Amino acid sequence: MRPVGRNLTSEAGWKESDQQPINYQILQNSVNDHLYHYVTHELNLRLADPTGHDEQMLVDDYLSITREILKSLLKAHGYLEELAGIIDTTYDYKVDRNRLTWKMLIRDDNFAHVSFTEGDNQHFTVSKVIFNDLRGTSYENTNQTLDNYFNMFPREMGVAIDLYDNGMLLDIDKFDAFIGEPLIRSYYQKLHQKEDEQATITDLFKAQQAQLQQQQEQMKQLTDRLNSKPSPAKKEGLLHRLFK
Repeated sequence: MRPVGRNLTSEAGWKESDQQPINYQILQNSVNDHLYHYVTHELNLRLADPTGHDEQMLVDDYLSITREILKSLLKAHGYLEELAGIIDTTYDYKVDRNRLTWKMLIRDDNFAHVSFTEGDNQHFTVSKVIFNDLRGTSYENTNQTLDNYFNMFPREMGVAIDLYDNGMLLDIDKFDAFIGEPLIRSYYQKLHQKEDEQATITDLFKAQQAQLQQQQEQMKQLTDRLNSKPSPAKKEGLLHRLFK
């Protein structure tokens, strides 16, 4: 069995320590090939004279017998329940590599070529310009790179909506599910939070202006009513009445 490190490329990424459900650093000084030898030994025994059931299992899922052997081993050592969430999942290096590639593409670009359509909170657009400096080979042009990145998404996930001459339309939440974190949704909420705050400030200013205008109008109406009342007649003084 090859050492684990040899199967990892320079493109492989690691989550931060506080985000890892399992502390894989404990494997650094304890990795060995015992598990590999046990599973391959048991697998060779099963495949030396497979039953009809075994053959059908292999047709339906070529890893089914391997999983069955591994589950038996884990159950014997009390680890089956702990690893139940991942034991039936087939690791796909290509899909995992595509996840990392897309995540790095968006982050390294700092969302410069990500845009949203007003009134649509479910989709976002990635401009083709983001691929100008990302050609896989000297024979690949930007359009080919655009196609290649569009085809990185598993069809069954429904991430990729449409491909245009100048970019592509993607589903926000399904894209985030594909890469494993709310990258685009968080960016969308951050942008619209600023817009909502600005809209709130604008509405508050308009309300204050309307209130001030209403107060000014009330003062004007009061002043007009006071000015329209006739002045009371002046009473004649004592000297005026004596000499009248």
